[in-house]
Amino acid sequence: MVTADHFLGLSKFERAADILEEQLLQVSSESSPLRNSDLHVQLLQKYGGILWWDGDAEGAIDAY
Repeated sequence: MVTADHFLGLSKFERAADILEEQLLQVSSESSPLRNSDLHVQLLQKYGGILWWDGDAEGAIDAY
């Protein structure tokens, strides 16, 4: 999540969203011990926020 925050600071929303999406895919897998954890929820919230800032309201609503 730290790397995504750095890209947010540079206003590179698409790159930040890509990084979070990769992390979400790993955390969402059935074998991941972090699935449905607080970290999983935080990643979804941050991902939705980035999509919202980038102008993708529908994607943001889906993430939330």
